[in-house]
Amino acid sequence: MSRRNRQNKAVGAKQDKKTLLNCEGFDVCSDHHNRNFYHRANFVLPIDNIKEPDSRQLEQSTIEYIPFLNTSNRLLNELYSIINTSPTTRAIIKNKTTLSSGAGFYATDGRMSSISNMETPKAANADDLRELDDYINDITGDGRSLQEELEKVFFDMWSYGNAFIELRKSRLNGANYLTVHHVPIEYCRPKKVTEYSETNKVECIGISNRFEDGEQDPANVVEVPVYPNFENVGGIERSIIHIKDYSPQFFYWGLPDWIASVIWGEMEYRSAKFNQSKFDNGYVPSAIVTMAADMNSDEAGQFIKKFQEKFTGTGNNSKMFVQVVRDMDAKADVQILENHNEGEFLNLVEITTDKIITAHRWTPSLAGIKTAGQLGSNQQIRLEYEIILNTVIKPVQKMIERRLIAPILKESAAYNDGANWQNIALHLQCMNIVSFMSTLDASAVMTENEQREELGLPPLENQNIEADANDID
Repeated sequence: MSRRNRQNKAVGAKQDKKTLLNCEGFDVCSDHHNRNFYHRANFVLPIDNIKEPDSRQLEQSTIEYIPFLNTSNRLLNELYSIINTSPTTRAIIKNKTTLSSGAGFYATDGRMSSISNMETPKAANADDLRELDDYINDITGDGRSLQEELEKVFFDMWSYGNAFIELRKSRLNGANYLTVHHVPIEYCRPKKVTEYSETNKVECIGISNRFEDGEQDPANVVEVPVYPNFENVGGIERSIIHIKDYSPQFFYWGLPDWIASVIWGEMEYRSAKFNQSKFDNGYVPSAIVTMAADMNSDEAGQFIKKFQEKFTGTGNNSKMFVQVVRDMDAKADVQILENHNEGEFLNLVEITTDKIITAHRWTPSLAGIKTAGQLGSNQQIRLEYEIILNTVIKPVQKMIERRLIAPILKESAAYNDGANWQNIALHLQCMNIVSFMSTLDASAVMTENEQREELGLPPLENQNIEADANDID
């Protein structure tokens, strides 16, 4: 092969590689053995590709506070809309919030431990808990309890994969008092980490109600340092805790665990709107109606409006449309547009619900959906709940105990006047959604009068006499 031919071949190879790199949906890469292979890179439409700006984009941007995840708050607003319009999504998130918040707290001696095989600590002394109980029942200083603030935190975590809560070293009734406040996610944005940062971590959170409107750098931003740092902000030492659900390639924000079902939540809403439109039209198929008339545009518009009010909407279904004409050439022309996709639509509704439940790592029974061929007994619900509790609820509860409750107890014990709970740990008490009492035979464990007492009925004297006699025997 001549030298010129070898050069042309090499140039052609470079051009081929460049062409492959520019091909839609493909990229070229090589492994450690330098073997080239292809993989799909852009099969997701850009509007559905959820990602944070990379470091190069942020360096070139003048944005100081990183939005979630674009400046227009599109993703945040989309998640908010789905939560409020998708029945399945809303129900599961509310169930997760209720189960995660639990049935209150239980206390143990000693600090929070992540070692499961340690000796179980004894319950904290009741005298030491009275003051702590008063404190967590007024954690904000204005009457709201720690349980109430945690419910907001859990709701944000399950909804958006992020939650913010602020610690303030305040003064209450002349005494030092650490107050704790949930901060809505739409008011918060992490401050951009600069290339000169020594820690390469987010050091503060910008808080402004103008972020909710999509403003990038509003003038009223208040910067609060990320815990464990406290700084004087407006005369009060303040710090903020940002809890997020880790997701690869995300540094500033987390993602909710149901992010993959966003499109299905939207489809559930669209399915309901489809049926609503059917009702508005009286379940009459769409039609094209043409009438011969001598009208101007305003008169025609008014006529069409009255025609729609007469034959569409609640109570107007199955009405007859009768027209009397002298000239058959002037009769109305009605073309019915039949819909032959009803079966596919019903299947889509079922698939949509299944996909939403799967993305939430939930079960149909706990979502309130009956499954064909299953009785939905208490035993089945208890089994499903135990699986969900151990794989979904408890991991997040443990994270909140470690990342949020433990710092609150630590800082309040050090700052509050007279605090005496530095050696107490608080844990979230799990609730039982189905009691085993429902499976017991009441007559086997209770006397008839005890059963009547539970029903609010007066006791039977003969039963008491028989019970006393049995006790004597």
